[in-house]
Amino acid sequence: MESAYGSDRGGSGRRFGAGTPRINDGSLLFLQHMISKMKPVEQGGSRIAIVFNGSPLFTGAAESGESNIRRWILENDWLEAIVALPEQLFYNTGISTYFWILSNRKAPALKDKVILLDGRECWSKMRKSLGDKRKLIPDDQIASLTEIYKDALTIAGELVEYLGRGGYGEVWKGFDQSLDRHVAAKFIRSDRFPTPELREEAEQRFRREARVTARIQHPGVPIIHDIGTHKGDLYLMMQLVQGYRVDHLIEHHRRLPVAWAAAIGAQICAVLTVAHAESLIHRDLKPSNLFLCPDGTVKVLDFGIVAVLGSGDITQITRAGEGLGTPFYMSPEMSLMGTASPQSDLYALGCVLHELLAGSRVFESEHTAAEVGRHLSEPPAPLRSVRADVPAEMERLVLDLLAKKPSDRPSGAAEVYERLLPFVDALPPLPGTVTAAPSPDPMRMYAAVVERIAETALARPHVPVSEPASALPTLSEAELVAANHRAEELALGGRLSQAIELLEGASRR
Repeated sequence: MESAYGSDRGGSGRRFGAGTPRINDGSLLFLQHMISKMKPVEQGGSRIAIVFNGSPLFTGAAESGESNIRRWILENDWLEAIVALPEQLFYNTGISTYFWILSNRKAPALKDKVILLDGRECWSKMRKSLGDKRKLIPDDQIASLTEIYKDALTIAGELVEYLGRGGYGEVWKGFDQSLDRHVAAKFIRSDRFPTPELREEAEQRFRREARVTARIQHPGVPIIHDIGTHKGDLYLMMQLVQGYRVDHLIEHHRRLPVAWAAAIGAQICAVLTVAHAESLIHRDLKPSNLFLCPDGTVKVLDFGIVAVLGSGDITQITRAGEGLGTPFYMSPEMSLMGTASPQSDLYALGCVLHELLAGSRVFESEHTAAEVGRHLSEPPAPLRSVRADVPAEMERLVLDLLAKKPSDRPSGAAEVYERLLPFVDALPPLPGTVTAAPSPDPMRMYAAVVERIAETALARPHVPVSEPASALPTLSEAELVAANHRAEELALGGRLSQAIELLEGASRR
């Protein structure tokens, strides 16, 4: 089980702070090999945190992982120490194990470049590689590092567990003492950015994510509890979501049963229908932004790079320094022109459905640029060519979603939902992932009543209501242009509700 805003598994190859190189494939394979042999904390294992000073784990590629990691550690003179810190300073969980931090003398400045690994075997290999060459850093040299995390415990009353890095934010499991509940506390540190401009951009995106997520009233989107500032650092309090990230689900099961792929896809469509009705385009749908909860429900995360659909065009909210989306799931029009529409989200949904059913991305290439190029020009392989039990209608739907031209894709998320729904039948168990829902399930009880109310309303004869003539004067073309420009300014400033209200008001006049 993991939490939606970070993973409790280490060595996942996540990106660090801006400008930091990514761990290369050879080192990642070695770390994954070690992790596979480790005991979880519950069985007596320990946790290891390795801190890097802006360098990849090792720079070579030819040698085997184990010999290369030893060479890299021994040849880098700036690695001067191993530091042991009580786990309570970081997690406050009460487990009497230790964090081991491989660091240099600038340890207090490296607090945001952490990989978490479970188990003693990894530490044993590291210690064997280092021999007696290193020394322990005195406690007074790491005081400022420990104070940072002690101070963090004051946000939301109490931060009880570090969950990981989520894009530009750091995420903790928190406990809201005033309302006696667990929450997810996501925040960005003001000292993490090299320039004030980058910090301002990150803070604008952070606020935008909060506002956009709060606007979407749907059980498939996490609830926003609060946003505020703590000692200069922005924080966001959200619903704590437990379950499994869909990319981890694919790693574990490889190919999901057709019924489950359809169930996940249909729930995504339900969220997209609400978001698109609010004139919001997600732009970054991918398995790592989707969460499957133990009751089988899906949460759609990370509305940080959303676009606003204006009157006849797209208002881009991405600014300098921000990404537009994830290349492997990006529609051709987003890659070529940077424009997005509801059909762009549907293309990404097609990529997700293909991966759920095939166990691999639509196109997989050694280099990102080559993979993006295939999305632009190469037709996708039909699902039944790699998996014979996929129904022909499901294969057709995925191919329709992956059409190169937006106009050739389905008309909207509601249409895709209707085409997926027939496959959501006789869901097989997903051991260790989806457990039985409570009986009776409160969510289904509520939905059943709402459905009957809707059926009753549809059965009544429709009586048109005459509306009084509008007294609002018609806007001139110049006034419409000015309103559109003002809406763009509001959107860029994160004031999405006001921007949409302005556009809607202009369209009625």
